[in-house]
Amino acid sequence: MATPTRFHHPNNHPYPHSSSKIIIFFCLSAFLGLALFANVFRASLSAHYLSIATNWVDTNAPILLIPNATATPDIKDKDKDKNQDNGKGGKSGKRRGPDRFLSSTFADLPAPELYWEQMPSAPVPRLDGYSVQINNMFYVFGGYEHLDLVHSHVDVFDFTVNKWVDQIKMPDEMANSHLGVATDGRYVYIVTGQYGTQCRGPTTASFTLDTVTKKWKPLPPLPEPRMATPTRFHHPNNHPYPHSSSKIIIFFCLSAFLGLALFANVFRASLSAHYLSIATNWVDTNAPILLIPNATATPDIKDKDKDKNQDNGKGGKSGKRRGPDRFLSSTFADLPAPELYWEQMPSAPVPRLDGYSVQINNMFYVFGGYEHLDLVHSHVDVFDFTVNKWVDQIKMPDEMANSHLGVATDGRYVYIVTGQYGTQCRGPTTASFTLDTVTKKWKPLPPLPEPRYAPATQLWKGRLHVMGGSKENRHTPGLEHWSLAVKDGEALEQQWREEVPVPRGGPHRACVAVGDRLFVIGGQEGDFMAKPGSPIFKCSRRVEVVYGDVYMLEADMKWKILPAMPKANSHIECAWVLVNNSIVITGGTTEKHPVTKRMMLVGEVFRFDLNTMTWSVIGKLPYRIKTTLAGFWDGWLYFTSGQRDRGPDNPQPKKVVGEMWRTKLHLS
Repeated sequence: MATPTRFHHPNNHPYPHSSSKIIIFFCLSAFLGLALFANVFRASLSAHYLSIATNWVDTNAPILLIPNATATPDIKDKDKDKNQDNGKGGKSGKRRGPDRFLSSTFADLPAPELYWEQMPSAPVPRLDGYSVQINNMFYVFGGYEHLDLVHSHVDVFDFTVNKWVDQIKMPDEMANSHLGVATDGRYVYIVTGQYGTQCRGPTTASFTLDTVTKKWKPLPPLPEPRMATPTRFHHPNNHPYPHSSSKIIIFFCLSAFLGLALFANVFRASLSAHYLSIATNWVDTNAPILLIPNATATPDIKDKDKDKNQDNGKGGKSGKRRGPDRFLSSTFADLPAPELYWEQMPSAPVPRLDGYSVQINNMFYVFGGYEHLDLVHSHVDVFDFTVNKWVDQIKMPDEMANSHLGVATDGRYVYIVTGQYGTQCRGPTTASFTLDTVTKKWKPLPPLPEPRYAPATQLWKGRLHVMGGSKENRHTPGLEHWSLAVKDGEALEQQWREEVPVPRGGPHRACVAVGDRLFVIGGQEGDFMAKPGSPIFKCSRRVEVVYGDVYMLEADMKWKILPAMPKANSHIECAWVLVNNSIVITGGTTEKHPVTKRMMLVGEVFRFDLNTMTWSVIGKLPYRIKTTLAGFWDGWLYFTSGQRDRGPDNPQPKKVVGEMWRTKLHLS
């Protein structure tokens, strides 16, 4: 045991050789590392049932009972509290507050619920995969299946058909995970990354993929591969070992780092021993909540006995177990908004759903629509904002569609394009017309090349633009975009011209022209369809996907993506007005309820500021309602008609109305 002797008698013995230093530092590092590992391992054992997949509060999750912050901390002996007589009856004068429960998922942040629909799974599971989207195509690259298996191909998903449609092999020299990826809309650029399984080293090899030809080409290699340190560890023959003095520095730094980490970990643990109270993370057991089934449970069970009698397991119990119950407010989709004072005006002569409107100065023209599914209107009601009365009615041509129209105006003439002809979910027509609001005369326009339901329609730069909508089956979104030169209610050409397709198809969206810019806002993919074989074309619901996407077309005829609406919104084609260089939108429909699958109406008023290109919620409507027909006059925002909700606590649609309301609108 000469080494301790040398340390105690430094004057008699020389200092130890550098190799001894290395051993000492290595031992110290190992000790500190072991201590840190033990500390972390202990902490990991205490964390049971970690759930990352959801924002729901799991009421069956394990909880930790800890004292209130008002309690006296660090009481090691329970009897101390009893014997410390600062009050009466031998009880402590300093009272403990009520015990609290800290949820095991306390770190989850409050967030609005989203309804997630499961789609076809990817051909293979992957971790650390990478992806790019080009229009409707979604390219997914490489990734681990598990640590000993990585993928060397690209899976391709088509959003228009919701299927995985292709697979492209990756170059043999290309990395499998931890890539850098980007796209310019056709070519995908893949740079560096990890090559192989586990934690193998990186490569500088970089490539481009032409998604049209599916051909790969090399790029100049990156100057340095990322993950350089693992490369040296995995390829020791390519790199010299560091000098012994470098080893000492490395071990010293490692020791210092581990020591600091251990100290920080212990310090953090000591802080948690105090009764730290963070109000927003506590579960308020008195909060009003709505109990709804877990998504793993079978939805829409009308008879409670069905679950008991469905014997898929033993003892008469269902083989499909219910997950823990979850909490969701019935009005969770409503957004916070200031209250507006609404004044009721004279109702329209008839109630209408899916009606359409235009405003020309003080006159407000309201077209067609359903009164109910078996009755549609074939006339135009006219409201005068100066006297606040319905003053006229104009008959529509017999050949003209009754609902799901495309409408626009130049300030005198109204252009009506395509739409649904008849009741229920009958077929569309290509017939199109103009109305002279001065003479009240109708004239035909060249028919649209293909019929559409509720296409986005607007006059822009001397041409009548029609785009999107639903195709002839009423459900499939259309992407086509046509235009026709018009002037003074007349077509200047007999053929519609094809234009750049809209980035996302579907009906029931707002289309607004402001100067040299054309905006398309919100909408949905999918709609009700006629029930197969029904002689009356009875409406049958299909899956609709509501979205809040906003697109802008400028003089270069290239679509640009703008900030989306505060929430997904549809049935807003005539629910907008232009005020103070802002687009104001009233009501609509949003995504269906995640549990009941019922349609959810919108009760907010939205503003899109064209100066800042930002959205805000500026008020609430008297009730939630879709297909409103909006106008603006003398500082007043008006809306009429549509289908309203079932009440303040039920956003499902019910009654078709013709009511008209107004509120004074103040926009800065």
